[in-house]
Amino acid sequence: MLHPARLFAALPLILAACTSSAAPASTQPGPDAPIPVFAADDARVNTAGFVAETLRLHLDGDGVRYTLMAFVVGDKLTLGAMVKGSFRGTVRWRCGARELSLPFDSETPGTASKVTVGGEPRLELTAQGAGFRGTAWTNVELPVAGWIADGTPLQLTFVPAGGREVVLPYPGLHYCAKLERR
Repeated sequence: MLHPARLFAALPLILAACTSSAAPASTQPGPDAPIPVFAADDARVNTAGFVAETLRLHLDGDGVRYTLMAFVVGDKLTLGAMVKGSFRGTVRWRCGARELSLPFDSETPGTASKVTVGGEPRLELTAQGAGFRGTAWTNVELPVAGWIADGTPLQLTFVPAGGREVVLPYPGLHYCAKLERR
């Protein structure tokens, strides 16, 4: 049996283990994220300029524009992470209780990347990247069912290989998804 004095001395180590950075950070509700929902046969989806119809939320920092993009077509949710400028590192999405993580390099935007889904090792997803006029992005498609609904917390974090994290909307906050039919 552990002596109470030893238990008391070990308390800081126990608390540190319980609050390690591996645990998902709790966040508070922030602004709404009005995600447009399009019918599967909507003619606008495959046209030039469709990106203007999507949700795009920006945060500028260190000469780089970081953007969260989201939209629904039929039964598919697309989450996008966009960068205008230079970024190399990891992109982390928090969608409800799930966390998605993938490598992203704005210098090689056309690369497909394996998406790691925290807590679901059997779920295999691939993100596809692209670029246009100095903006690079990576998108992952998810089923709407079980992934997104009104009120679902959304947060996007850019974790550079060197430097500080950039969190949308802000550290400690998450967006609240609001699905809007178009």
